[in-house]
Amino acid sequence: MDPCAAQTTCNYYTVEVIGDSTVVIHDSEIATVTITNANYDVNLISREEIPVGAGQFQCADHHPVVGTIVGIQLKNLTEVAAQP
Repeated sequence: MDPCAAQTTCNYYTVEVIGDSTVVIHDSEIATVTITNANYDVNLISREEIPVGAGQFQCADHHPVVGTIVGIQLKNLTEVAAQP
């Protein structure tokens, strides 16, 4: 646990990614999503850190995670690039 956010409530979220089929991805997971027959690694961070008590985090420079961050990487670039 992050010592700067020791007195924190965290809400973790799940996202449905719609490609060729729907893939459910939970916070801090990586899943493969197929879009038009190309496979992508999708990395998801989706949470909300809420301070408890006085409403402040333990460290002045702590930046809480609030929202969703998505990283997408094509798995087989050379294979996809070679397609007509």
